[in-house]
Amino acid sequence: MNGNSRKFNFKINKKRLIIPVLVVLTLAAWPAHLTKSDAAVLAGVSPLAITMRNLWGAPKGETVDVTLYRSDSALGWNWSRENPLPYTGVNYVEPIYPNAQIALTTLVTIGKIKSLNLFSDFHYNQTPTGNYSLVYDVFLREPGTKAHKMELMVVLDRTQPQGEATFKGIYSDGNNTYKLYSWMTADGCAFRSFHLNVPPATAPYQVNLKALIDQVKPDKDWYISEVELGTEVWNGAGAVELTGFYLELNGERL
Repeated sequence: MNGNSRKFNFKINKKRLIIPVLVVLTLAAWPAHLTKSDAAVLAGVSPLAITMRNLWGAPKGETVDVTLYRSDSALGWNWSRENPLPYTGVNYVEPIYPNAQIALTTLVTIGKIKSLNLFSDFHYNQTPTGNYSLVYDVFLREPGTKAHKMELMVVLDRTQPQGEATFKGIYSDGNNTYKLYSWMTADGCAFRSFHLNVPPATAPYQVNLKALIDQVKPDKDWYISEVELGTEVWNGAGAVELTGFYLELNGERL
């Protein structure tokens, strides 16, 4: 396989607060410090994760090649978008977004989240070309409504620069640092994008999402409906594989 594999040491708090969920996985006690080999053993793909051929940015008439796969130990996708088309009436190209998604099976409001960590281990089977990114995408919704109130991204890898007018400063999740970009969309959704502040080759195994959520201060009655890890593709080709993708919510691995 081509490309660099990401496996990194991290610390995990042994204190665990368990909440009821529809899918409960039994976990052994995790050590405070993990070696790279330990991390590989504890990595894995959530049984709740599904792949999605999400081409919302491709207008009618554009041909986009995306292939998805899922096995017991990995999931991934490849893409080819060599001739992107803009939507009628606009002069820019929207990204497509093949991704893996974990839907939360129990409504847990922001105010009841004590800990929330995201874990991934990925490599590029085919080194990407063109303009792309690899990001976590988290949707916060208000109970009783379908529209999301906040979209929170954690960008692990990205080729395109973000507009500096939306830059809000440097933030930390306790282990990693990020540049935060923030704005409101036309439909009233708060958009918060944390860009990892290190080269892609050193992307973290663990992201403390709870710490990042606390810094953007969403309404405590909102809830997270799903967590995605996907590739935004404006143009070009590539392939990515996830041998680790899961989240840990209030001490439970999902």
